[in-house]
Amino acid sequence: MKITKVFLILLAWLTIEGLISCCRNCQEPKRSSYTYKGCSALHLDNSGKEPIEDTSGSVSAKAYGIRLLLTKALIAHQQRPVSFLMTPAYAFSCGCPPEEEITARDSITQIRIFSLQDFDAQHGAGSDISEYFRILEDSYFLSIAEYLPKASTTLFSSLDLEQQVDFLLIQLPAESKLYRFRIDISLTNGQVLSYTTSDILLRS
Repeated sequence: MKITKVFLILLAWLTIEGLISCCRNCQEPKRSSYTYKGCSALHLDNSGKEPIEDTSGSVSAKAYGIRLLLTKALIAHQQRPVSFLMTPAYAFSCGCPPEEEITARDSITQIRIFSLQDFDAQHGAGSDISEYFRILEDSYFLSIAEYLPKASTTLFSSLDLEQQVDFLLIQLPAESKLYRFRIDISLTNGQVLSYTTSDILLRS
């Protein structure tokens, strides 16, 4: 009986020691960075539970939104050192860092939305109407200024290189008619990504 207890204690000690040893050999993340390559946009209909893409060409102004799609490109890939002592299961249980870490080389400094038609008495054709939009983020509505610090985040998977941002209109236009919008995204490297939407009928 005593021999069995001693054996079990020894086995438990060896298991714990093995886990600790493995945790000391966590792999370094595969580090790289990304830059913004381009952008596009879709019209949204927010009249339901969630915003959906509009394909009809006509949306109630009260439910209108724009979905911005930002495409990123990987750069400066760094090979991660390989450890044969660590399996993914151990890495998870030991709290090892993610397998990938992708930081932004260029950050977004400004996002502006322009109406290419007269929008209201204060905003003629070509006016900046960014203040009339809010960004839907985790069930919260943020102004563009509030969103900017979160815009260029560190990614932990190369599968997340497409960024989606939903802008919802909070101010109605002066009249029901066809509108087009231009979105400008300014980056820290001086580049400006720009996209002009197709025509959309906003109904009062």
